[in-house]
Amino acid sequence: MNRIIKIAIAAAVIIFVAAYLFTYNTEGTKQVVVVTKEINDTMEITSDMITVKALPVSAVPGDVLTDPNAVIGKMTTVGRIPGDLIPKSILAKPEDIAVKDNEVLLTMNIPSSDDVLTHINKKILLALYGDQKQPPIIVDGVEIYQIKNTVSGSSGQSQPYAIIKTDVETAKIIMPYIASGSYKILSNKGQSLPSESAADQEPAGQNTTGALSAVNSIAKISEYRDMISAKYKELENAYAAQQKTKNINSWKSWSETWQKDLNTKRNSFETLKYDSSVNPAFQQAKAAADAVNRLWAGYNAVIVNNDKTVDIAGAKADYQKYITAVTNLIAE
Repeated sequence: MNRIIKIAIAAAVIIFVAAYLFTYNTEGTKQVVVVTKEINDTMEITSDMITVKALPVSAVPGDVLTDPNAVIGKMTTVGRIPGDLIPKSILAKPEDIAVKDNEVLLTMNIPSSDDVLTHINKKILLALYGDQKQPPIIVDGVEIYQIKNTVSGSSGQSQPYAIIKTDVETAKIIMPYIASGSYKILSNKGQSLPSESAADQEPAGQNTTGALSAVNSIAKISEYRDMISAKYKELENAYAAQQKTKNINSWKSWSETWQKDLNTKRNSFETLKYDSSVNPAFQQAKAAADAVNRLWAGYNAVIVNNDKTVDIAGAKADYQKYITAVTNLIAE
């Protein structure tokens, strides 16, 4: 009986192996480049965005790329998502993109808070600011040519930067601001501004109108959001440090100064006149600032009064909800 069972098992294994070999020899597989991270059509492809997988020959189009070295450092003319293959027909070198006689290429760092806008919009606006008391200059006609990454020598972290394309006259205006880092990236979905040109706008610090335009309002709300995010991080870091040192007097001194600074900065933004079209984003920014204030009060109650009934988790959740809402509304 055992002999019969062994013979049956052996026969089944032989049949399975024969079927596999027949299928493999009939169809076969092919090593191809497969996307593992979303690739925007302006992004430089890096090694962590792709992998190589064996796929059935019948599932592989004839022009897809098989060598990862032929892909790395290039761009695609069409965006790719994880699982996609990369046909040779959509691969491009940065130098293949046409630049007209009156156009130039510039490089600029991408602030972390603006990163999402550069990945969803090829055409952007730049808000150029010098004097913080005056609305910034808003410049359109700027196109993202390519997004690349460099590694910071001090932190070792990857820092994205953009190669942008614009006309010569606009380049003359924006270059000093890019060099000093005095700019914000904005988006109005690639639509041109109603003003005639960037050169017709008044330089920062010399604006005499006093009122903010809708686009300038967006720039100010972006600054307001960034200020709130910075104060939130300061608060979290200070609380974490206090939990290690347990120094209540040091906390009292720091937190009083921190809270006054937050309220002063809030007042500088909240007393401005905003266009009605951006009022929803402004209200969400105010709510985010309120949540940060509540979080400060909660931490203060825990440290000074040992009151652990305050809803710290709720304040944190509200901050994340409102600050995300601001970012989403600005990007619309």
